[in-house]
Amino acid sequence: THAAHYDAKPEAGMREGSMRGVGVFLFFLFVVAEQLLLEAEAIHVGSLFRTHAHKERFNRQAHSRETNHALRVPDIHNLHPNRKIFHVMTGYIFVLLRNGLVGEKVFAVTFACLGFGCFFGEVLRHNTKFWRNFFLSLFGAFMRSHELEDHFSGMAYYLLGMAACGCFQRQDGVMGILMLTVGDPAAGVCGVLSKRFMQKLHMRPPKGKTLMGSIGCAACCALASYRALSCASYPTGKRPSWKELLKLSSVMGTATALAEVFIPSPPLTLPLRKFPLGLDDNLILPVAGAMTYEVMKRELRISDPTFSKYIIF
Repeated sequence: THAAHYDAKPEAGMREGSMRGVGVFLFFLFVVAEQLLLEAEAIHVGSLFRTHAHKERFNRQAHSRETNHALRVPDIHNLHPNRKIFHVMTGYIFVLLRNGLVGEKVFAVTFACLGFGCFFGEVLRHNTKFWRNFFLSLFGAFMRSHELEDHFSGMAYYLLGMAACGCFQRQDGVMGILMLTVGDPAAGVCGVLSKRFMQKLHMRPPKGKTLMGSIGCAACCALASYRALSCASYPTGKRPSWKELLKLSSVMGTATALAEVFIPSPPLTLPLRKFPLGLDDNLILPVAGAMTYEVMKRELRISDPTFSKYIIF
């Protein structure tokens, strides 16, 4: 029965739930601590560091901005359709892979290797002219101006976010990747369009986000969640009602939007010229989405779904 699916082995379920709860708490504690560290480092660097090395970095950034202008590289205030399309297409492919096209261990290990390999390539890009030109020739159409100056590109964080979702249960990982696939582009498009066409509604919350972008992110994530869960089957329990799905989807959209607002854009980075590590929404959003779904399905006592082959169709 539907209730029996959750009542079996109660002690094991309690231990698993406690471990997950501790994991969620430690993850968000880490995010908050690193965010405070980055902001403190940014203030410290801006007020105290006046060394020759920082003058060189300033000159290098100025040269990069001139190069970006010549190459017409978009910044965060541009619509940048190439990046949005690339983000959605790759995200949808990764959702299909996580839904069962490849095994869980293969998915997690493969994307972890790709992610750390991408970080190694980013270090080379920031420190050698050859690799900088090579990366520009391959991915220049999808990069933003700040990523060419003193930030790692979002792809490295994106791949590690996929690897993190490979460590969750399959359904949780699928929902986490789906939230990133839909939420990040939706926030960007709504934020840019609100600036262009709805000046009165273009209010900016902290960390460089926009109100309309956050609302668009929450709405699109909620719709995507509802659609995916509506198209799924529930072989191990009773099919949830539309009210339960609406409640779950609304929480998923809200949690994703809050996670998106929390991460600055462009992200703050540690003051390390050769390794400008920072927080990025491509890593935080899928993990937050997967955790939220795991918690909410237990709270609402919704059994694990079997998603359709194409998730939303």
